[in-house]
Amino acid sequence: MSTAIDARPAEGLPVDGEPLLVVDDLSTTFATPRGPVRAVEHVDLSLPRGRTLGIVGESGSGKSVLSRSIMGLMPSYASRTGSVRFEGVEMLGADHSTLRKVWGAEMSMIFQDPMTALNPVKKIGNQITESIKEHLDYSSAQRRDTAIALLRSVGIPEPERRLNQYPHELSGGMRQRVVIAIALACGPALLFADEPTTALDVTVQAQILDLIADQQEEREMAVILVTHDLGVVATRADEIAVMYGGRIVEQAPTATLFREMRHPYTEALLRSIPRLDLPSHTRLEAISGRPPDLLHPPAGCRFAARCPYAQDRCRTEEPPLVAEPGDLALGYAAEGATLEGYLFPATYDVPVHATAAEALGAMLRRFDQEVTGEVAEALDARGMTVQEWVTLASMVQAEAASAEEMPIIAGVFLNRLDEGMLLQSDPTVAYGLGKPLPELSAVAGDLRRDTPWNTYTRPGLPRTPISNPGRDALHAVLEPQRLNEDGVPYLFFLHGTDAGVPVFRPNTNLSDHNRDVVTFLRNDGRR
Repeated sequence: MSTAIDARPAEGLPVDGEPLLVVDDLSTTFATPRGPVRAVEHVDLSLPRGRTLGIVGESGSGKSVLSRSIMGLMPSYASRTGSVRFEGVEMLGADHSTLRKVWGAEMSMIFQDPMTALNPVKKIGNQITESIKEHLDYSSAQRRDTAIALLRSVGIPEPERRLNQYPHELSGGMRQRVVIAIALACGPALLFADEPTTALDVTVQAQILDLIADQQEEREMAVILVTHDLGVVATRADEIAVMYGGRIVEQAPTATLFREMRHPYTEALLRSIPRLDLPSHTRLEAISGRPPDLLHPPAGCRFAARCPYAQDRCRTEEPPLVAEPGDLALGYAAEGATLEGYLFPATYDVPVHATAAEALGAMLRRFDQEVTGEVAEALDARGMTVQEWVTLASMVQAEAASAEEMPIIAGVFLNRLDEGMLLQSDPTVAYGLGKPLPELSAVAGDLRRDTPWNTYTRPGLPRTPISNPGRDALHAVLEPQRLNEDGVPYLFFLHGTDAGVPVFRPNTNLSDHNRDVVTFLRNDGRR
């Protein structure tokens, strides 16, 4: 017997290639005694049939309100503006009878809290079959069989017996699975999953997400997955939208977002989750401060008060995100962001009457010439972005006394990244503190003063380049010397003097490195 899991009628499907859902400039405001709360502002998104959009952000960022605004599940004191088109039909302003035909059949939601989503005085079976009875022409026996099949599909044991039970007789995890079964009952075209695995253990989480994925593939169902778990969206979402303060601050395909995050808030979210490639003693970073007051939102970037990179302009206007790699240097120039790292050092013929902007443009265009197709292929093979390439090359440039040293220095940094070791580069610390390198003092605690560029306190590469690397440094990152003559990886290096002669000493282990430190400190030549 056919069940309601795959029973959604096929008529009314949109034309192939047309987005299932288009949201244009959607804003939602709640009227409160203290004034209007702008919970969602100026949201644009498009979702094709069969795709998954992950929405992430802290509590209070507007994720759940956005989902409910799209569905039209808003209280009377909420107002919406903008446009929500579902299968080509405008839903904003639709009357209640129209929405009732859509809810459950075309759009459905897995609510975060099953105790408030389920009716405490109605049996489980009646709650599951209610939507089926409303939207599908099934007999009483078919509705019962469908309910049993749904409960079994979400992993509830003895489904026949559970039909006659009330929500309070089930565990929290089982109640959550009932909510999921209700949401899938009529095979909706669009499923909102608001923290669908909150009350479930890890094993059941995977089962539920697999179930949603199976139903999605079978019905070409689109899914909007709202979650705090970045690990979930990393493996389940085709695209991710990051929300903060009621706005989408960054949106990109999943692989792109995790590889080339562009908003500081996205970076902060990713820094706050555990990673297997970091040492076990690494302390997770919390996002300092509190989310903005949406009664009186700030005039500029809403993350500025908590952002370690905030400038004065961020508090009065919202800076645009930097350009994508490929046209990165010119994109930075166009957006007015920092040009550090992209002003290619070379000899230029500059006209007498050339402006500063024209001179900078020439340097940026010269950098772009270095990003050849061969370079792009090499970066792709190494899983490295242009930004990461330039940042690492800038460190090599700052550390090296000659071009001959650069491949080994690049090898040391790359090996340390692979090992999950801190890079511990003095020039990055000096850059973050705004100090000349010779004035850097470990005794004064400079190495412990945290900035976004301190590679003694933060794992991985610094936030931005710290110098403008030349061709030798850029090439060294692409062709590093990572091993000594015995095939052992370099992990340390030191500049010093021996009898007044400059010496560059790479090492593969801490013991030999510390021996060299003692030697060169005795000669007062360590840099």
